[in-house]
Amino acid sequence: HQVTASYMPSLPKDHWSIAYLTKPSPRIHFMGEYKWGATNSETTIGYRVHMGTSTVRGSINSQFKAQSEIGFSIDGQLIGGKIVANVDLKANDKPWVIGLSLTVGQPS
Repeated sequence: HQVTASYMPSLPKDHWSIAYLTKPSPRIHFMGEYKWGATNSETTIGYRVHMGTSTVRGSINSQFKAQSEIGFSIDGQLIGGKIVANVDLKANDKPWVIGLSLTVGQPS
């Protein structure tokens, strides 16, 4: 278990932050974060799961904006990629944003 806190006066939006991280098993991580400033606040909760050469991440915030990511590598990180999806659950008229990235070769 880990608790972190920060104060960043140079940021105009969110000055304060407190987060809680936990690792209930070697492959699963959970997190929660609360950020606030002079005029707004936001809460985010999320998870990360490691499965061999793949990682699945997800989060949702208090404005009901969700993000998911699936990352993978093949052949000892010679080929890798990510699939990312973002959705605003409050705005039904907005489309989902889905992205795909592929990496070939050893990262430098």
